Amino acid sequence: MKPASKKAQLESRMVIYVMIAVVVIILLISSLVFIKNMKDKQKKVLLEKMKQDLAETVDTLDYGSRQEKCTTLPEGTSEVCIFDLNKRTEILKSPLINRFPQIKDSIEGGVPKNLFTISGKKIESMYVGDVCMDHYPYYSCFEVPNNRLCIQLEGKGRCALLVRDFKICYPPLTNDKVPEEFKLGSSLATLLFKKDTILTYPPVVQDKTICIEPIPAPAGTSSLVSEVYNITPKGTTTSSNIELTMRYFTEFLKTNADISKIKIKQYDTTKTDWNVLTSTKDVPKKKITSGINKFEYVAVFGPEPPRAIMKLKYPSGAEVKPTKGIYVISQNNDIKYDASDSYDPDDKSASDKGIVSYNWEFKWQNSEGPKTQTCIGETTNPNYDVITYLCYLKVDILPANLDVTLTVEDKDGNIGTSTIRIQILKTTSHGSGGGNVKKPSIYDEDTEIIINPVVDTAKVIFIIKDTGSNENNILRMIPVAMFDGSIFLGFQTTYNYPLLAYKEKTPADASFNLEKIKQSYKPPTGPLPKIIYIKNTDGETVPNAINNELDEIIIKMSDYFTFWQQYDDIVVAEETPSNPQTKLLAALYASEINAPLVFISSADCSNLGTALSTKTIHLIESNLGLTSCTPNIIKHSLAELQNSFNMNYQKLESTFLPASHLP
Repeated sequence: MKPASKKAQLESRMVIYVMIAVVVIILLISSLVFIKNMKDKQKKVLLEKMKQDLAETVDTLDYGSRQEKCTTLPEGTSEVCIFDLNKRTEILKSPLINRFPQIKDSIEGGVPKNLFTISGKKIESMYVGDVCMDHYPYYSCFEVPNNRLCIQLEGKGRCALLVRDFKICYPPLTNDKVPEEFKLGSSLATLLFKKDTILTYPPVVQDKTICIEPIPAPAGTSSLVSEVYNITPKGTTTSSNIELTMRYFTEFLKTNADISKIKIKQYDTTKTDWNVLTSTKDVPKKKITSGINKFEYVAVFGPEPPRAIMKLKYPSGAEVKPTKGIYVISQNNDIKYDASDSYDPDDKSASDKGIVSYNWEFKWQNSEGPKTQTCIGETTNPNYDVITYLCYLKVDILPANLDVTLTVEDKDGNIGTSTIRIQILKTTSHGSGGGNVKKPSIYDEDTEIIINPVVDTAKVIFIIKDTGSNENNILRMIPVAMFDGSIFLGFQTTYNYPLLAYKEKTPADASFNLEKIKQSYKPPTGPLPKIIYIKNTDGETVPNAINNELDEIIIKMSDYFTFWQQYDDIVVAEETPSNPQTKLLAALYASEINAPLVFISSADCSNLGTALSTKTIHLIESNLGLTSCTPNIIKHSLAELQNSFNMNYQKLESTFLPASHLP
């Protein structure tokens, strides 16, 4: 028999080697699985023991007694967080709860788990009895680099209080001067006071104890990567900067977030806004340091979303002002939607203000009939999206609502949005609709009357003398006494106050019984109404029945424009129109858009008030050339107003009462 060839021998040996390798791999895998199972079992044992030990301590702790409890944690545990489940709402106000979405979901969902161990991306949860806390944020996280957790608990009867100094204080300084350098705070926020620093306290401060504590963020605050800390006594200033070091967290930021945009801000209570402080960062330790010389709120902010700011303008450039948050525009108008004021707070100084894209959405809110909108996009930089739109609005069924949403994006992919609502109306109006009557500035603040919007009750009565030749003044008082935009402008706010015109009898004042007038218009509840007497001329003699009443207001017709705290529109008609209805319709139209009313005989701007370039003139049934007063002129015909109002003179009669109505 021939011996096996060398090739066959090699093949035989290879098979043996492969079999040995497979056996070794199987043994290694089995060993690793065994080790992993042992570690998992050990981890479960440790977690179960911790749960039982803490729960037993919480349940058996006597009222007022304290006990320190230490427990061993599974290897690899980096952090342990304990929560007061009785304070779920307050817990969710904390920006740092966003570090752990799984824990946040548990708190939001009402799950009865109040202790969480964090090991990498793995989180274990358990309930260890009723643990409570006495300070925001009503949870506490402990870093455990040595796999050892020690906490102190105090019996409170219904719960065991987790004893931890959320609010850390330093006693009042002798002579308000720092004797030796000291630190105040925790690992999350620390203040370093240098020797000989002098503190100056606000006059109202009684307790000069220096404290720092976490608090809920002021309303509207976003992009936080730390808690907000309150340093007290609030408003205290220092002779030299106090070094503030804060810890920040980036786990919940976008993966491509620009860490260089992390900064410390200090809250300015006078402006209710945050100011950026100059700072330096220790990126590996995730700490940031700034100098402060005033005690206020402080916090660390991450990259902030851009601000989407939208303005509406007429082709002339005049800005459209909202009324009660709603923009009122007539149909068939060209309107420019301008987003050029939008900016990224982190890159505001750049030529593009940090905005890389603009997106517009025009959405109709009703489905009554066809609506068309032709928009032409305009931009000063072809590399970016449309910054302004010029749109022509046409609506066949009125009124109609249009929501315009602007979305802007910054270089980091952060997004900001804003939405405005526009009411498209048949009448060409966009009055300011302030609804407030204001006294002239020559009167003391104590005599100021602000007319609040009411219906069918009078808080104010307007009285003007009918001289037989002052029809214009009486008509001009109609928009002062009446504003009802609910029918044509869609506003909820209305007011309708008595406007009384009287003829003087002989002897003088015989026609006046001021008490009866007040009682006639007294609201169901509240005090008697005030009297506002309108002088036709500065030298007019005021009846004694009014002049002797110290609580009554006397206003000159020459101060007519001061009745409006703000107005963007003026209604203008001719003093001697060809149609006598013109003045009445002009008065009613002015009352609908809450605008001053002026009668003129020529193209004279002197009687139209000040700052005319920013106003829009509504010219009623007239061809007077007023372009020298303002480029913003809208003409109205009588037929247009009659059709728009579908009016009848009862509305006028309900406001303008002739002299025979006087008591």
